[in-house]
Amino acid sequence: MCIRDSTNTQMPAFRLVKLDSYNSQGLPGATFRIAKIQDGTHYLDRITDMNGEINISDLEPGVYSVVEMDAPEGYVKDHHEYHVELFPGKDSTLVVNNEKKPNLKIVKTDAVTGAPLSGVTFTVNKADSSTLTTVKTDANGEALLTALDPGVYVVRETSVPDGYLLDSEPQTITLVPNKTGTVRFRNYPKPTLTINKVDS
Repeated sequence: MCIRDSTNTQMPAFRLVKLDSYNSQGLPGATFRIAKIQDGTHYLDRITDMNGEINISDLEPGVYSVVEMDAPEGYVKDHHEYHVELFPGKDSTLVVNNEKKPNLKIVKTDAVTGAPLSGVTFTVNKADSSTLTTVKTDANGEALLTALDPGVYVVRETSVPDGYLLDSEPQTITLVPNKTGTVRFRNYPKPTLTINKVDS
């Protein structure tokens, strides 16, 4: 892709900067494909460095397509195709942001006392997927799933501690980037029956 003409015109320099959309920190580990649009069969795959940058100084002038192939771990892939025009002897910079994948927190409490309930099992699946993930609440009555794909999720309670009634009604939640979505379940204790024997 690098052809220098006899006039010795300085080749363009291209700089891509990958940032966290929330705190603007550079993101290493993002893979981009950079291809000259006039000849899409020739392309470069490059990975952002520790500063979240890709620097290339030997590209020919022209219009280039820039596509993210793989997002950094824990981030949502940017599906947008960017076009950048490079001019002889000039520097061009493209800034691309990534949003963090959302988290899901499940909170389980006693419906009467409000106390947290540990050891409650839930299944979680994306509404358009049959893949199930199983989690259990901890000592704080919470279960946390991190770095999920954005979308609609269904949370179902599948088992409860002895002495409690199962909450059979599933809950649906929409997870969006850069946020933790929370669903809350409450369990009622099983009713008790006391028999008093009275001597007639």
